[in-house]
This record gives sequence, structure tokens and C-alpha cells, in this order.
Amino acid sequence: MKNPNAGKVMTVNGRTVPMSEIKGIECVFSTYSANKLIKSDMLIVKENVHFNDGTIEPNIRLIKDKKWPFYVTKEGFRNHQDKKEWEDISRLQRFTSTRVELTKTISKVMGTMELPLRTMANSPYLYGADILPTALIKNWYQKTWAGVKSPESRVASLDTETSMIDGRIIMANVCFQNKAYTAVVRSFTKGDPNFIERCKKSAMELMGDEMRAKQLDWVIEIVETPGEATYRTIMKLHEWRPDFVSIWNMNFDIPKMVDALTRDGYDPAYVFSDPAVPDDFKFFKYQEGSATRKNQAGVVTSLHPAERWHVCTCPASFYFVDSMCLYKRIRTAAGNEISYALDYILNKQGCGSKLKLDALKHLEEDGDLWHYEMQDKYPVEYTVYNLRDDTALLDLDGKTGDIASAFNTLAGISDYTNYNKNPRRIVDDLHFFVMERGKVIATTPDDISKDPLNNIVLGMGSWIITLPAYMIDNGMNLFEDLPNIKSMIYHSLADLDLESTYPNAQLVLNISKETTLFETGLIRDMSEAQRRELGLLLTSGNTAALEIGIKYFGLPSPAQLIAQYEKDHQESADVDKAA
Repeated sequence: MKNPNAGKVMTVNGRTVPMSEIKGIECVFSTYSANKLIKSDMLIVKENVHFNDGTIEPNIRLIKDKKWPFYVTKEGFRNHQDKKEWEDISRLQRFTSTRVELTKTISKVMGTMELPLRTMANSPYLYGADILPTALIKNWYQKTWAGVKSPESRVASLDTETSMIDGRIIMANVCFQNKAYTAVVRSFTKGDPNFIERCKKSAMELMGDEMRAKQLDWVIEIVETPGEATYRTIMKLHEWRPDFVSIWNMNFDIPKMVDALTRDGYDPAYVFSDPAVPDDFKFFKYQEGSATRKNQAGVVTSLHPAERWHVCTCPASFYFVDSMCLYKRIRTAAGNEISYALDYILNKQGCGSKLKLDALKHLEEDGDLWHYEMQDKYPVEYTVYNLRDDTALLDLDGKTGDIASAFNTLAGISDYTNYNKNPRRIVDDLHFFVMERGKVIATTPDDISKDPLNNIVLGMGSWIITLPAYMIDNGMNLFEDLPNIKSMIYHSLADLDLESTYPNAQLVLNISKETTLFETGLIRDMSEAQRRELGLLLTSGNTAALEIGIKYFGLPSPAQLIAQYEKDHQESADVDKAA
């Protein structure tokens, strides 16, 4: 891809613009799409074009069949079986390939059978093949137009309401800046010919101050089906082109929207993909986040809905973000909230509340019965309620900056789909870090445990998380009849919980394959528990030298040394006396 700075003009939203008018171009994010049938792929890049006059214009750039580099160890340096973390670029040969034909190209270069990339990466001679094109292109933009960045991302909000009778969508709303759009299914209006006018009047009565302050332009359309409501709402987002779309508890809205589209004959791939994307590269994928977590000890625990990370991927000018899950993830260190209901979080952050209705204040706010009564008796006010949910989401992000500022910054160079995968983001950063220093990072294999030495070295499981109480010997003496027996009750204690202990310990201690001379496999006549204890003691440095010498090298204890000294001294004195 040519550097736009070298050209005289570029295309922005279909029109030709002189490069002299452009300060730089920012890659907000990109989406990779591959069509394996035609052996072709495409990057759909959401750009923000920064003009010299200070204005910023969103743009979609399509990059087809871009070839990316990977590296293979030169023949003369293939003298090792262990997989390295990285290799000097001088020892590597550079090749290029489209992502969709990467494994085919690697098989030709290395003279092997074409297999999945992770399997082929078991070779110790393959480097730089698993960095995603989305990270590579973002890095290219940042290097090409260094320092060009929007003050904040442009955030829209989306919310749907579903029938308490059949669970299908009855309305969908989106808000962006001072614009709002709501599509209402006709059956919900109960044939009211003045429904739209009544909704706007009610909005001024219930949230007039907000409407006036934001100069909110609210457009309402009556549609025939839930699928049409979803379709028109997404089309409005395509028209507005925000950077991100905030949804509180996305795992409710997105599946409902997909169901509505498919029931009514719409293809989600065509609806969610930007209209500028060729049909061959349109797609839609929704991946529900895991509901459980397994720790190193193999213990499985359930996750709160706010702790899950759902991923919605499509080649569009916007990226869907579950703002509830993001809110939780950014504040993990602060512990869990009493509730992650939107109304609770709004009140806590000083952003007002969801819409209430005095006529139903006797019911649990936002409970099932409340929703049923609102839908049945107050459809107009319920439509305003839907609007307020969306404006509240924008208010919340305006207060916290979670999406507008933090999300993009914390994701760094990595694809947003990997936001919750800290190891992947570290590897992405490491790729460019070592490249700047003349090295290329190794491609991750499918099973890093295949090294036969891993069968004898200590694994990562079953490490001490908290010190067992029975190992603490400073319990209080509370038993009158047993004055020498300590209880399990303690004083002057502190509870400390460390996050990411092991990776941080590796950083502090500079532990890597590059800094490791040898690794202990087995120690004769020593149990696994003793080996683990020794490992912990070794990280303590000189302070643990005495304990290590006594326990693991058979050296005498200080008491034994003193006793031996006194014995030798006495024997020497006796010899002198006898003489």
C-alpha cells in the first residue's frame, strides 16, 4: 500500500481531495474479511481523515489482497530444535503472502504439507506469521501519520425493547450526537394515527430539559415488522458512521436483532456490513462470551454477566461495544458493584436515571410487571423510555470516557476482538517492539507443551494462591489449659491479592528463554512440593540463602554450627589442659 503522503490526491467518501488539504489519516480500527471460495481477502479500514482546517471526516477504505510479510530461518541457521522466542532478522528470509493463502504459501516455502497455521508453527523456523493484518495496518497508519489522533472517539448508542408477550422486538432506537432515530413496529402503536406526534409531545413533557439542552432531533418511523425495525436502525448507523456503538448488555440486544432479521428474510451479513463493502466480503459474526472461568488449579467458576466479553464482528464503519462489560473490565481492581443494572450505574455516576412514570411507581421499577404495564397501557411513554435509555448511555460515556477515550487507548495496536485477551495484546506489542530492534518474534504453535522437557519441569498449575493457615505459626495463645498451643486466630494481619502475579514476576526477574541458561527438570529424592518451595525461595535472593543451604544442600543450621563450635572448643581446651 502506497504512502498517501507521496500522492497528490486521495479519495474521501467518493470525492477526490488534494493531499495538500490533509494533515493526516487515523486508523480507528479495521476488520478483516476473507472469502476462501475465491481465494481473496480484504481489510475494511475505518479512517478519520484530519484536514488542515481542523475538521475530521470519517471514511471507509477497502484494501484488497494485501500481502503481508512472514519469515523463515535461512538454511545455514537451521541448527536447533528448540523454538526460540525471536530471531535476528539477518538470519531470516522474508516472504510475503495474503492472509487467506498464508498456510499455502508457508507450505511451499518450507516444503511441507499445508496444515493449520498453529500446527505449521510447531516448526522452530517460522517467524512473524500470526500477527493479524488488523494490527499490522493500524501500526502502518500510526507510523505513516505519527501523532494524528482524534481527541475522542465518536460514540453512538443503541437499545431495543421487546414484547413481554412473545419476546420479539417492538422498537429499536439509536442516538448519535444531537440525533436520535426510533423504529416502532406498527402493531405496538395499536392503530394510533397520531402516535408519532404524541411521542414527541410526551418526550417534551418527560425529558424536555434534556431535549432542549441537547437540541435533540428525534425522528420516529412506524415499520411493519421487527426485522424492518432492526434493518432501518442499522441503516441509520451506516448513514451516521460513528466509531463505536454502545449497548448496555449486548448479549440481550444483538441476538434479538439477529433473530428479527432472519425471521423476516434479511441476511444479517448484508444488513450489518457497510454498503460500500463488496458482497463477496460481507459477513456477520456474533460470539457470546464464556460464562465460566477456569483458574490454574482447574477450578471452574461462573462469571457475572458483566464479566463476560461478547464480540460482534462485521465490516462496518462502527464497532459494537458492550458498555456494561467494558465498565466492569475497566474497574476490575475496584471490585464488584452492588448491581450492574443501567439505572444503578447511572445514579452512581451522577447521570440521572432511566425514565420513570408516576402512574406506575407502586411497581418495581424496570421489573417484568412494570414493563408489561407500560407496554399495555402507556405505549407512547414506553417509546420515550426507549429514547431515554439511549441518551442516558451517551451521558454515561460522556462522564466516564470508557468508550470515547479509554477503550481505544487500552486496546492499543491490537484488534478490538482481542481486548479481553491480555497475552495476545502483549504479543502484538512485542512484535513491533522487537522488529524495531532487528528481530522477529516466533509464530505461536498449537501446543507449546509438546517439548519433552515439559513432562518433567514444574507446570503452572497447583501453585499456592494463599498461604494455608496451618503453616502460620503466630496464632494467639487462647487456651488456658494449653498455654503452649497456638490457636488459629491472629491479629495485626493484612490481606493482599495480586493480579497477574506470574507475568509480573517474570518481568521483574527478567525470565525468558533469552535469559535462561538452564532449567531444572528433576531433583533426585525431592518431592514436587519441595521443588515448588525451592523455586519460591530462589526468587527471594540472598535473604533465603541460609534456608536453601540447610534444606536442600544439607548444610548445618546455625544451632548445629554453634553446638559443633562449642564441642570443638571444649575438646581443644581439654587437650590444652591435658598437656
